[in-house]
Amino acid sequence: MKVEIANPIYDVVFDQNNRTSDNHILNVREEDFPEKYRPLIRRLKQAAANPEVKKQMKAEDEVFDYMKTIERMAAYKAAHEERKKWEADIAKKNEELEAERKKSETTAHELEAERKKSDAIERENEALRLKLQQAGLL
Repeated sequence: MKVEIANPIYDVVFDQNNRTSDNHILNVREEDFPEKYRPLIRRLKQAAANPEVKKQMKAEDEVFDYMKTIERMAAYKAAHEERKKWEADIAKKNEELEAERKKSETTAHELEAERKKSDAIERENEALRLKLQQAGLL
């Protein structure tokens, strides 16, 4: 989330391209700002030079890192749970498909058996017709 600041001085003072290797200290020169902002720049520089403030900033970094780790773990857990759900859904669909396949296979076997019965009855009928013709009854 990006916070929009109405004061254009914010963009200059807190421009991250001006930071040092410490990541907390910005290279800021008072001369780069209008006179009315220089007291603010001096106070910011004094705060950055204060060991207690530096210590607090490092502690805040540790807290933020910890919070990011918790967020990553929560996201991983959520993704893992979602994957387990998908896998369960896929397994259920596979079971349903297998049951349908077996049902279709059973139906195909039943149809084949009925066809064979029908063919057998047809042969018997044909054999009876032949006997009746030979006996002169037809």
